[in-house]
Amino acid sequence: MPNMLKSWKDFASVEDWIANTQVANSAVADIFAPLISTKVANTGTAIKESTTYHYEKSTAPASAKLLVYDKPCYETFNITDISQVRSLVLEAKAESYASPNGVFKQLAQKTKARTSILKEIEKLGWAKGAQQSTLNSLMTRWDSTLSMLTTLPQHPSSIPLMDFSTYEQLKAAEQGDLSAFTADKYKNMKAVISAFYAAYEALFDFTKKYKEEEQEILRFDEFYTSSEATNLLNKIPYIFFTAAEIKSLNMQETGDFTNKTVAGLEGKTKGFPVDRPKNTTYIGLGQHGERSKTDALTWADKKGSKIPNNPDPRTVPKNAILLTIAYLGWYVENKVCAELSGIPIDCLELKKMLFAGYNAGIEHIIRAIKSLYNNEDRNITWLKVAAVIAASDKLSADKLNEMKTYAENIPKRLTKLS
Repeated sequence: MPNMLKSWKDFASVEDWIANTQVANSAVADIFAPLISTKVANTGTAIKESTTYHYEKSTAPASAKLLVYDKPCYETFNITDISQVRSLVLEAKAESYASPNGVFKQLAQKTKARTSILKEIEKLGWAKGAQQSTLNSLMTRWDSTLSMLTTLPQHPSSIPLMDFSTYEQLKAAEQGDLSAFTADKYKNMKAVISAFYAAYEALFDFTKKYKEEEQEILRFDEFYTSSEATNLLNKIPYIFFTAAEIKSLNMQETGDFTNKTVAGLEGKTKGFPVDRPKNTTYIGLGQHGERSKTDALTWADKKGSKIPNNPDPRTVPKNAILLTIAYLGWYVENKVCAELSGIPIDCLELKKMLFAGYNAGIEHIIRAIKSLYNNEDRNITWLKVAAVIAASDKLSADKLNEMKTYAENIPKRLTKLS
């Protein structure tokens, strides 16, 4: 449903706010008013703490009538469990392993080449006596691999690989067998078998790193569900962000936590670490500059949720996560709510806009929304906002495309695969 960004502060007084707010007859309803417990038309009480905003269902006294305030954006994308947030890096790796040049199909090709050359040698009758028996061992030693390669598993983690120690034992036994083939005519056979080993070990290496990365993307989860993070999330007015949404945003900023030049990720060795050019201006999991860091710290402090500031919170993963939440809170309260009062926007569309604004600057988003609304558009979407920004020529093509990836990929990580 549309989110009406209409602040209670738009009214002259609490009484004026109550007088202009619909009263519904319901014993249980959603209460979103940032008010101290207040009598409503002498019939009941709107229950609200004075220092926080409330986004969940509340139970009022049986006789109460509840204020039905213009509801804030509290819809979420369909992944809310932080452990289930999708890693686009891992999904790209899963696609690559299954490609014609990927490690699985490369092993299949090398296995086929191995089988073919061994059969050709048998057909030529080169192997005599004990050599023939050894050749038979070479031809049957990897039968389980042939079986494994008949079906491409959908997911790299489900490849039924033997233990690497078992592989090493089979390879060592085979090295002993190959010592029986000393003639120069067997040189090509040995080269094909060596290529088979290299392909096998590449698959082992890939699956090891893939499984490590599956665990690596969970390594900060406890910070997203900490009491400090939850408390800050609950202080953001009108727009309810889940911990999963914050994680997805940080993953977008850091290549799904793989970019080890980002402060807080320098020690990454497992999985698929990457080295991108170090950004010395925007730092940490939330990629904050000095100004956004200051805005976030100030906002959190005013909300009674002080974020440790020594060492630089951007360099400490837990504190960088808190900064991300606080910075969202700062610009939702001071920019979005302050400047978009009364403009209805679908909740999830609004979140896409805010993710894009986190990257390119919320001012671009606000100007585009106002332009659309002033031109009588009452169905404002992210794509329309992006089109207005593109037409304004205030962003370079590269920055516009980068902003679009935020609006696309952060929700993508939060959307279940069909």
